[in-house]
Amino acid sequence: MQIRGGAAIPVIEGERPYVRVAIRDDQKILGIGEATPWPAESASSVAQLATAIGNAFPEIAPINLEEFPPVEAVTRALAPVEALLAPWKTARFALETAILEAIAQRLGKPLAAVLTDFQGHQTLQCNALLDAATDDLATKAAELAADGRTAIKVKLRARDEIGFVREVKLLRELRRVWPGELRLDPNGSWTIPEARQKLQILAEFSPRYVEQPVPAEHLGELGPTACPWAADESLLVPGLPERLAAGGICAAFVLKPALLGGFSRASSLWKLAKSAGIATITTHALDGPVGIAAAIEFARSLPGDSEACGLDKHAGLSRYPTLSLPQQFSRGLVSGSSLPGLGFSAEDRKRWIAMV
Repeated sequence: MQIRGGAAIPVIEGERPYVRVAIRDDQKILGIGEATPWPAESASSVAQLATAIGNAFPEIAPINLEEFPPVEAVTRALAPVEALLAPWKTARFALETAILEAIAQRLGKPLAAVLTDFQGHQTLQCNALLDAATDDLATKAAELAADGRTAIKVKLRARDEIGFVREVKLLRELRRVWPGELRLDPNGSWTIPEARQKLQILAEFSPRYVEQPVPAEHLGELGPTACPWAADESLLVPGLPERLAAGGICAAFVLKPALLGGFSRASSLWKLAKSAGIATITTHALDGPVGIAAAIEFARSLPGDSEACGLDKHAGLSRYPTLSLPQQFSRGLVSGSSLPGLGFSAEDRKRWIAMV
């Protein structure tokens, strides 16, 4: 299999610029991908990202599907452009997604069945997402419980003691109506001493874990605490995932394929976590429909019992009015599409690359 052409179109309208990516293979099959940098990049940076992807197309090596399984074959094919794409993890993710999506269409399989030998979960649970700064937590939690949800993640936004006391009060009210799994996420905003103190207080609410309580590079120094903690951005720090896996304390790895550089790196971290007895949670990075569909297919590809994933729809999807997620969402569950690849129709793929 060879790449015969491609396009990388920067889209700079709105709050979060991104790049639409498409490739055509030697059978004229169209595969699509999405590069949505996080945190939001400037228009000039996104234009540079698109240029890097465009420059990579002619340098991609032939994809040897006869000797290697698809992910390994694509990893080898992308080796000549790794240095070019290195400044933008999402650029590699977008290219890998587009190529593997074309392969899945060749094979007539969903992407999940191409990523691993496992044929894929048909249905996954999604955690709901609430924000302590803007949501009425107790009311929202009661509504989610009535809708059959089983897991909630709450963003903790307070940056001072008064704000944290308010959030603790809100969580206490939430716990009166929410019997299910609770995850908390302060987005790495605490120092090590603050984290140890606040995790002692938050233990009252029996969270499944507190995600990224301290800045990424410091998580390995946190050690045992009153309630479990998980790694998100820390998985991007070279060598730190291996240290966390060996430490025996980290409760979960939060895997975001878009920010990790694609499926191959996310798969490696999944294997590392499983070998260490660490849970894994697949999550999107507030991507668009193509990025979220790719994250869903990755989560569906992972064998064994799956935790509730962070793959629910988000408000920012309204920026993509002509392309809807092909997977089906209902009462906290997401189900795979009946179509191959990412699940989009041929018309959807054409619209994706035509939208400017």
